[in-house]
Amino acid sequence: DVRMTPGDVLQIYLKRVEEVKILEGWGGQVLENGNIPVGRSVVKLEFYGSSWKAQLPASIELISKLQALLHNLKRRMKGETKTNYKQFLKRSIENVMCYYDLISDTSAFLRMFESHLWKQLKSERLEQVMSNFVKAQDPYSRRKTLRGIQREKDRDDRKTSRILERQLSTEKKFLDSTYQILLAGPGQSGKSTIFKQLVYLHGKGFSKETRAKYRPSVYINIVGAMKSLIFHCQMAVEKEEEAVLGEEENILRSIANGTAASENKKGDTEVIKEYLKKRHLMKKLDEDYYQLMGKANQIENAIKKSSDLRKRIDHLGEEIQKMETEVINGYTETFYRMFTIPQSLAEEVSDIEAQGLREVDNILMTETLHRALMKLWENEAIQKIFKLRATFKYSQLDDCCTYFLEELDRVLPPLRLEEQLYSDLYVPTLQDVLNCRKRTQGVVEGRFSIQTKTGEQIFRVVDVAGQRGARRKWIPFFSSCDAVLFVMSLAGYNQYLLEDADVIRLHEALNLFKEMVNQPALRKTPFIIFMNKSDLFKTELKSTSITKCFEDYRLPEAIQKGSSKHASHAAKFIKQKLHKQIDSNRGVETYFHITCATDTKQVNKIFSSITDIIISRGLASAGLM
Repeated sequence: DVRMTPGDVLQIYLKRVEEVKILEGWGGQVLENGNIPVGRSVVKLEFYGSSWKAQLPASIELISKLQALLHNLKRRMKGETKTNYKQFLKRSIENVMCYYDLISDTSAFLRMFESHLWKQLKSERLEQVMSNFVKAQDPYSRRKTLRGIQREKDRDDRKTSRILERQLSTEKKFLDSTYQILLAGPGQSGKSTIFKQLVYLHGKGFSKETRAKYRPSVYINIVGAMKSLIFHCQMAVEKEEEAVLGEEENILRSIANGTAASENKKGDTEVIKEYLKKRHLMKKLDEDYYQLMGKANQIENAIKKSSDLRKRIDHLGEEIQKMETEVINGYTETFYRMFTIPQSLAEEVSDIEAQGLREVDNILMTETLHRALMKLWENEAIQKIFKLRATFKYSQLDDCCTYFLEELDRVLPPLRLEEQLYSDLYVPTLQDVLNCRKRTQGVVEGRFSIQTKTGEQIFRVVDVAGQRGARRKWIPFFSSCDAVLFVMSLAGYNQYLLEDADVIRLHEALNLFKEMVNQPALRKTPFIIFMNKSDLFKTELKSTSITKCFEDYRLPEAIQKGSSKHASHAAKFIKQKLHKQIDSNRGVETYFHITCATDTKQVNKIFSSITDIIISRGLASAGLM
C-alpha cells in the first residue's frame, strides 16, 4: 500500500523548501514545538525535520520484501499447471514492480534535491523540474527528467571547477613570485616596529587619519607607565617583596655606585663601599673556615689555623656591627622613604588607577586625567623611581613608555589646561606610531612591493606574537618561509621577561634563537638577525654593565665605559654568543645587523640589502644563477 502519490511529494517538498528558506533567513533556533517567531506572528514548521522522509525508505523496504516474497513463490510454483495461480502471480509482480519503480525514482529525485540542488536552481526552474517529474506516466519519462537535472548539475559543477582552477592557477603564480619572510623573536623585541616601518616605506604608509587611530593606544602606554611607577613607589614604601632593588645589599651597592638617588651625605658613600667590602671578605672567610674544618684530619695544624681564622672572623664581625650601628642601619629606611608620594596627590593617584588598560577600554583624555598625569610626572618620588626602572621585575615599563613619558609635554601640552574649553587635538607623529606599543594578537600579514636589483618584487611579511604562549603559531610558516628575520633586543640584558620575572630577556632570546635556527624545517632557510634597540643598549651601558647578564664579559681598559666603542665591543660579544648557538652542520649562512627599529633610514637601507640576499638565494636554488 503506497500512501504517497507524486502529487503529494511535490506539495510536501515545495512547502519544505519554503520552510528551509524561512529558517535560513531567520538564523535562530527552532523551538521545541517546531515553531519559530517571524515578525509578530509564529510560523510552524510542519515538514522541516518531520517524519515524511522516513516514509519513503519504509515504503521501499515494504515493496522490496513483497518482491522477494513473490519471486520466492515463483520458484516454488515453477512446475504448477494451474493457470489461475500463474495469472495471480504475474499480476502481483507487475503491481509491485510498478510501485517499486515510482518509489525508487522519487527517492533518487529527492536525494538529488537534498544535495542542495534547489539552491542552484531558480524557483521557476525548480517548480518546472518537479512538475515534469510528477506528470511523468512511466519510469522512462521520470528517469529522463532525472538525467536532465543531473546533466544540468554536471554542467554547473564543471563551470565551478574551471573557475576554481583558474583562481588556484593565478594564486600559485602569485605565490611562486612572492617571497615570504617570517618575523620571529621574543616578545617586546621590536618585531611590530619593523613591520610598521615596512608599512610606512613600502605599504600604504600612515596618513593623518591612520595616525589619529593610534591616539588611544598612546594614552594607554602613558597611563600604563604611570600606573607602573605608582605601583613601585607603593611597594617601596611598604617594603614588599616586589620592592625595587629588593635586598639591603643591593640598595647599598646602588647608592655607592651612584645609580640610585640618596638623601645621605657624600661622605657616607665611602663608608658604604668599605662596609660592602668587609661584608664580601666576611663571606669569603666563612667559606674558608668551613672548608678548613671539613678537612681537619688531612691538614697539618688544622685546629690552630681554624682557631686563628675564627678570631679574624670574630674581629671583622665586630667591625661590621660597629659600622651598622653608627652609619649603615637606617639606610634602607632612608632609601625607601624617598619614594613616598605626598598625600596631596592622592586624588591624582586615584584618577590614574581608575583607568583601564585594555585596547577595548579606549582611553579618552580629559582635563582631569591630563592634569593628574602632569602633576604626578613632576613629582620627585615618581622621577626617582623612574630612574630605577631597569630593576623592575614586576609591572615592568616598556621601552615605549620611557619615550612617551619623556615626550609628555609635547603629547599633552600644559597650555591646553589653560583653555576655557578643553579639547584633545593630539595627532600622533610617525615616531609616536613607531614607538607605540600594541601587543600583537595572533598573526599579522602584509604584502609589500619592494624595488630590488632584479626589479620590483613582492614580499609577504608575517608578524606573529613573540610571547611564550603564542610561539606555537609560528610552526605552520616554517615550511613556506624563504627567510627568517629574527629580532632580539640588545637592551634586554638589563630587563626581565614579562612571562617569567626571574629570566633575563637576552637569555630568553639566546635560547629561542638556538631552538629556531637548529630546527630541521629551517636548516636550509637563511636567518637574518636584527640585534635591535641599539640606542637603548648604549644608554643602559652607561649605568649597568652587561656582566649582569654575562659574567664572563670583560671590558678592555682602553675603552671608556658608556662610549660608542663600549657599545660596539659589547654587541660584538653578544654576536659571538649567538654564533655559538648555531650547529656546525647548518649549511646556510646567517646575517647579523645592529639596528634601531625606530630609525626609518637605517631600516630602509638594511632591508634593501637583505631583500637582495633573499632573491639571490631564491634564484640560486632555482638554478638560475
